[in-house]
Amino acid sequence: MSRRHIAELSVKDLALVSDLRLELGPGLIVLTGETGAGKSMLVDALVAVGGGRVAAGMVRDGADRARVEAVFADGDADDLVLSREIGSRGRAHRRPHHPRVHPRGARLGAGRRARSG
Repeated sequence: MSRRHIAELSVKDLALVSDLRLELGPGLIVLTGETGAGKSMLVDALVAVGGGRVAAGMVRDGADRARVEAVFADGDADDLVLSREIGSRGRAHRRPHHPRVHPRGARLGAGRRARSG
């Protein structure tokens, strides 16, 4: 049995990030960069998709909502996909339609996506 890892992180309209997609491999991932480069925004995106609190002010100026999606892979045929939308008025919506309960009680959208290739 292999362990799940974050295979992909997608962020749209969260704070200063307009549109970002990272593909990640298994193992240790280290984020480095200058002050203000956006490392904290990636951590905030992971907190959001994990059901943590995100302020409405985190939605990019001019956008109606922010969207974060994380794809977790474990080498099997299917990936686990968690996504969250944060409205500019603070309302959060989890997608897709198969809710799962986070250990702290926040409801998350959880679905399985067939892996391509």
